[in-house]
Amino acid sequence: MQNIFQLSIFYFLYLLKKRVVINCILILLVLGFLSIPNKNANYVTIYFGDIAALANQYWIGNLASIFSNIIISFLLLFVVLGERENEILQNTYALEDSSPIKKIFKNSYKILGLYFISIFFLFVLNLSLIIANFKQINLLYFILPILYFSVSYLFILSVFTFLVEYFIKKRLKYIVFFIVFFLALFFYYY
Repeated sequence: MQNIFQLSIFYFLYLLKKRVVINCILILLVLGFLSIPNKNANYVTIYFGDIAALANQYWIGNLASIFSNIIISFLLLFVVLGERENEILQNTYALEDSSPIKKIFKNSYKILGLYFISIFFLFVLNLSLIIANFKQINLLYFILPILYFSVSYLFILSVFTFLVEYFIKKRLKYIVFFIVFFLALFFYYY
């Protein structure tokens, strides 16, 4: 178990060095500062008919967790995009055994590495939200919905992203990912 954790840390560091991850971090920082406006902002992101939501410390955490899940779901696929093909070209593709237990056990470090990347994305996005709205956020009301909604969803998303990238070999996998992603969001929140 300790080896799997160490391998997942190495895989996390490998993914962290990719250019697409750096671009995703920049996107998350911009979205974090702009997605939920503070009291002095000249724009509003949510409308209900002609009514705009007021800055309120109770709904910001719930909205941030939903926004975080949606944004990170798209970005996590782009992080792992093409990894299977790169491993085949580098002769490091590890799915040659016939036992399904060994396949999952061998590659569980990749699932944990993707989970660590998604948690890192969650941290970056929500830290920028906290910095942008520091005066109107109650940290307890902000962190509890994120822990409740996002942490478990991101683990399920990491497993699903790994399975889509490594087990569906056609271009159809991206269509399957987005269909199941929207269904998972719909059924997770309702």
